[in-house]
Amino acid sequence: PQERVHEEAACPLVEGLGQGLNATLLAYGQTSAGKTYTLGSCHKSCIPEEHQGIIPRFISALFRDIVYPKQDRVDIVIRVSFLELHNEDINDLLDL
Repeated sequence: PQERVHEEAACPLVEGLGQGLNATLLAYGQTSAGKTYTLGSCHKSCIPEEHQGIIPRFISALFRDIVYPKQDRVDIVIRVSFLELHNEDINDLLDL
C-alpha cells in the first residue's frame, strides 16, 4: 500500500518539480490515523523498502529523476520545510 500511495500522490509532484513548479505533501487526520506511517519520515536501511513511506520515496525519486540527470546542465536549488501543526502550534521538525 505504501508504494501505491506514493505513486498516486507523490509521483505527479516530482514530475511538476522537474518543470519548475512547487510541491507540497500534506498529511491530515486524527490522532492514530496513520499519518506518520504513511509519510514514513524515517529512512533507515533496516526498514524494508515496501514499508518506507512517502517522504523517503519522494526524496529518492526527486534525486533519481530530476537532480542527478540535470545537474550538469542547470543550477538546481532545493528548499525543504518539514512542519507539524499540533494543537494550534506550528513546530519546525527540521529545527534541530
